[in-house]
Amino acid sequence: MLSISWQEILLGRLIALSIAALLVIIAFFNVKGLVKVFVSCLFLLIAMAHYAILVFTASYADILVLPLIVVESSRGHSVFYIDYGQLSALLLVLLWRSEVKSSLKTLLKRDVRGARVGSN
Repeated sequence: MLSISWQEILLGRLIALSIAALLVIIAFFNVKGLVKVFVSCLFLLIAMAHYAILVFTASYADILVLPLIVVESSRGHSVFYIDYGQLSALLLVLLWRSEVKSSLKTLLKRDVRGARVGSN
């Protein structure tokens, strides 16, 4: 029989609480400024906890990470589920998309005009 360690249980609860906090924040607050930074920290926390659980799980099961899916195989049986780490990273990029877009535009404008990247 497979046993789950207390670290996996604790990290699983941390992920669940983080997701619940994200849902409450997004439902009741405008995601700008400090709220946006806090939401970003929660996304990073979810990703780190998820991959920590995968490290613990890898000690007794085979783990295969695919785009947005994790496959866990043990004793000839496989289970697949959403990769919360990749999903968090994708949502984090979407959350900051306007800042990323404006930074890329600035970078590309400077590069196209022949100026060195990073110069004023």
